[in-house]
Amino acid sequence: MRTDARDQGRLAFDHNLPMSSCTYPAGSTLRADWMEGWNSARNARPAPVQQAAETDSPKQSG
Repeated sequence: MRTDARDQGRLAFDHNLPMSSCTYPAGSTLRADWMEGWNSARNARPAPVQQAAETDSPKQSG
């Protein structure tokens, strides 16, 4: 297991663990590092592909 809190946060996100799974005490620097790792992993993931609603339905002329 990694000992770096930031790496642990990244791994937690990669394994679909919620942010609330962090067990470090509130207000600690380790908790802040863990949260930073979790957030950096979330921000690094590719954005989901979204299609505009108007391209899915035929256009009506009126």
